[in-house]
Amino acid sequence: MHSRIASRSRQLVQFLYRSGLRNTNANGCVCLTDSPVVQFCNVNSAASHSHQQCLMREGCCAFTLGKGWRFIHTSTFQGVLSYHQKLPEVVPYRNGPSPIKRHGHHDNPMSQRLLSARTSEEIIHVLENEADKMDPIIISVAVDTLFDAIKSELASVKSKHAMLTSVGVQKLCKQLRRSGPHLDPADLINGVKLLSILCAPGNHQTLQVLLKLISKHANSLDLQQLAYLQFLLDKLHPETKSPLSKALEFALPVVFESQLESQLNRNDPQEICDYLHYATRYKLSEKTINALVEAALKITDRIPKRLVLSLMWSLCDIQNDNASHEPLVTWSYRKLTENFDDFKLSELNIVNSKAARKYQKRISYFYNTDFVNAYCQKCLQKGGDIYDILWAAKNNSLFRHVNIDLMDRIGEIIAADPSCILNNDTLFSILVKAFSSLNYKPETWDTFSSILLEHPALTKNYGLQEVSLALDFLALNLFPESMIRGLFSFDGLSLLEEFRMKYNPNTLVLLYNAVKNLYPNYKGPLPPVTMIESWKELSRAANVNRQYSLKGALQTGLGGESYLINGLHHDGLYIDHGIVMRKGGYPVAMNSQCDSQSDCLNSITKPAESVIILLKVFPKESYASNTRRLRGVAALELRILEQLGNPVVAVDLENWMDLPDFEKIPFLMHRVREKMEHLQWNQTWGDVIPP
Repeated sequence: MHSRIASRSRQLVQFLYRSGLRNTNANGCVCLTDSPVVQFCNVNSAASHSHQQCLMREGCCAFTLGKGWRFIHTSTFQGVLSYHQKLPEVVPYRNGPSPIKRHGHHDNPMSQRLLSARTSEEIIHVLENEADKMDPIIISVAVDTLFDAIKSELASVKSKHAMLTSVGVQKLCKQLRRSGPHLDPADLINGVKLLSILCAPGNHQTLQVLLKLISKHANSLDLQQLAYLQFLLDKLHPETKSPLSKALEFALPVVFESQLESQLNRNDPQEICDYLHYATRYKLSEKTINALVEAALKITDRIPKRLVLSLMWSLCDIQNDNASHEPLVTWSYRKLTENFDDFKLSELNIVNSKAARKYQKRISYFYNTDFVNAYCQKCLQKGGDIYDILWAAKNNSLFRHVNIDLMDRIGEIIAADPSCILNNDTLFSILVKAFSSLNYKPETWDTFSSILLEHPALTKNYGLQEVSLALDFLALNLFPESMIRGLFSFDGLSLLEEFRMKYNPNTLVLLYNAVKNLYPNYKGPLPPVTMIESWKELSRAANVNRQYSLKGALQTGLGGESYLINGLHHDGLYIDHGIVMRKGGYPVAMNSQCDSQSDCLNSITKPAESVIILLKVFPKESYASNTRRLRGVAALELRILEQLGNPVVAVDLENWMDLPDFEKIPFLMHRVREKMEHLQWNQTWGDVIPP
């Protein structure tokens, strides 16, 4: 068995050697380039190339590029080999000239007739009658003129299929197969380009011959040819691709990467932007992408504004983000903002959407306040198209950016014409999510909120999204009773359990507490007690090892550890700290700490004339990026805690971490005193009057 595998692998190496795709050495290993950076190794070989060890698994082939291995099972390459053996032999152009360049040689009568033809039909007619007279020069002219004609005519797929099977094109394909060895790589790629625009299947005979010939020139292709050939291969229908085209798709990025250092023109902005797009699309190494970003950053003064969009799209598509990319992102934002009127809204939509998704992944430098505001302003100037404006609001919610003008405009449009969302459930859910996330109510809120609560989508089944949508309504201080009844009914319990298993149970705890504490008049069904207790237990367990950022400063400010309780829970809701303060602003010592398994807020006993003050730390994601106000679900959680009757100090973790150490204790003590000053005390019993 092993000998058969080794024999097949040797055949594969011989095929690669004959094809010219790789250069075989005496050790049974082959290099994709003249410098042994990328290597394909035979089974059971172990050879050292440029300080890289090839240690093979039995029955596998691999190549290595820098760090790590990429293994390909031998059967994959056996498919390439078997397919190669079935290909027809390339018939050389008999008695033809040596390969020559076609530049300027259009004085042949047939070339003149092809160039003077005005339609693809006329070109195909010339080919049908005179194809036998074609030499490599005329073939190149025919391919170029036919491609240009088809492209300019915007032909349908059906008509392209008819052209592909026409006698003229079939004769041209025959000539391509015969004269292929005498065509230079650029002409071979143009042949692939013509077959691509004609919607030829990936296993088309002429296409396979051209790809086989191109593979012989793989190491001599320039970067532009490599990138364009990859683009053409991508357009082939996946189900018709041959093993040869798949092998080329796999190999071209590797060849591209190995040739980049020597071929890149670092003074050409177009090249750098094009190749950065290629590198991000085909997920080249971090080293290659960083080199291209660095090259672009050095010539920003020469990058025209027409390339800034492409550059920004590529930066947004980088998977392994690096802090060194930030200056180029910042520069790109500035150029886009300065030239906003020169770009289409659809183009800016792509930038805004891509950047919003990057920011959601915590890549903070993809948020630019000036760009987002300029984008919102352009949406409003365009004439108030509801779809563009709502898309902007959706992206703003990902950025956590509040633009008052945009939100008020949405409120005006919906209040004036509710049909634009009443007939579109998708727009409706986007709208609710955006306003909830940004915690903003437009000037037309009374009319606007009534439209939301009467939307027919509230009676439909949204699946798991229904839980989040209900929470968004509650965050807007709206009660979608029909939706809540459906979720808490017997039929909805399975949906809640599925949500718990797939997402954070804290969401369900928050949903239950919001209904229970903020809407006490609700008389509908509730989840079973056992289910609610399981949510609470999971919520408590998730916070067992929580870090307490305020603990040290509070202990110092209050006068000791006994004045502070850390990690409180109430009905599954988590609270970072609790302190008991007497009337007059003096802390009260407590002898017990909170147990993670107990609902310890209710177990705290406080003396007369005292109050429990809660401190809740919210991460920066809980705040709007440009207003520092609590947003969405975080604001709902704060409302629930305040409804319990205890004053709550909300602390912005990002602002807290930015404070100098000497300001942290005074900051906390000031916030606690503020809460004490706003309390109303019962003069008889010394207790706090409930709000």
